[in-house]
Amino acid sequence: MDFIKILYLITTMISVLAMLPQIKKLHQTKKTDQFSVITWSIWTLSGFISLLYAINIKTIPFLIAEIAWFIFYLIMVSMIVYYKYKDDIPKLSISITKKHHKTTKTFITSITFPNHK
Repeated sequence: MDFIKILYLITTMISVLAMLPQIKKLHQTKKTDQFSVITWSIWTLSGFISLLYAINIKTIPFLIAEIAWFIFYLIMVSMIVYYKYKDDIPKLSISITKKHHKTTKTFITSITFPNHK
């Protein structure tokens, strides 16, 4: 592996690691008002296309770098969507009612969706 490929791999990994505090901060604060879902989605799509290109050209350092970036983008967009819209997703309430009938020995279960705002 030539020097420039090794250098590319190292700098990419350092760049991805430098983004970890961003993930940590988002996870701790759960505040997404400074993040654009559209922008992060575009970056994720771009990362996916770059990953496909890296698979196609079969250059290991480039492939490793693109996998790392794509995972980072995927984590960020997932967290942004989750924290931004989690209150808008209706919650599923599962209540299990067990009734034992002396003759048939059947159990009855029910699943309900509570009213959502």
